[in-house]
Amino acid sequence: MVLYFVIPCYYDEDVLPVTGPVFLEKLHTLIRQGEIDDQSRVVFLNDGSKDGTWNAIVRLHERDAHCVGLDLAQNVGEQNALLAGMRYAKERADCCVTMDSDLQDDIHAVDQMVCAFKAGSEAVFGVRSTRKNDTLLERATSKLFYTVMGVVEKRSIPNHSNYRLLSKHAMELLLSQTDRPFFLPTLAASLDLPFSVVYYERLPRAAGDSGYNFQKRLRLGVNAVVDHALRRLHPAPLKHQKELPDLQIRQTLE
Repeated sequence: MVLYFVIPCYYDEDVLPVTGPVFLEKLHTLIRQGEIDDQSRVVFLNDGSKDGTWNAIVRLHERDAHCVGLDLAQNVGEQNALLAGMRYAKERADCCVTMDSDLQDDIHAVDQMVCAFKAGSEAVFGVRSTRKNDTLLERATSKLFYTVMGVVEKRSIPNHSNYRLLSKHAMELLLSQTDRPFFLPTLAASLDLPFSVVYYERLPRAAGDSGYNFQKRLRLGVNAVVDHALRRLHPAPLKHQKELPDLQIRQTLE
């Protein structure tokens, strides 16, 4: 089977030299073990970064052809960057794994995801097993968010973020539902497909600083709740809704 990692990057020039080789080593390990095909790739998306992020992706590609680079024409935000990556992956892969570039999500949990996919799961969700390293404020706001989200979307999965495996069919179904505002973790969980869950422990950030401060996390959480509440109240797209940003890829390394 062909697997594509889809990794959005935003001002990650300090992160990618550290984490890029780790992604590629995991890919090569799975290839050597016969779990995935040699046509599998790691796809890094530069989400409009103005620093050296794209140059870091170019260097990774020059070192290893299993690294693919997509340079988006503008900054579209993490959720939309993931969409662009999935649109690219679904034409080439049997499944994709989406995760953040900083490797706080334990990359070794991918092994369990691949096993679950081969056993019949169309979606495999990475779920944090503990929040012991979070601040008191982070734990409180996270608990509040998942409590409220559980009311507006019954199939939401607490403590799941961007770390997931999706089959080609799941990607196609997910992409068909993003013609209006969306929050990918909950939208993916709402797919009526066989799924499973893999638990992992969140790790310290490998390098660099997080681009998500409290205000950005709060805004993302509020938007997610509102968007999914509107989906329940109005199953059809709303008139005059804000259009999704252009996901044009300016440059591709493959």
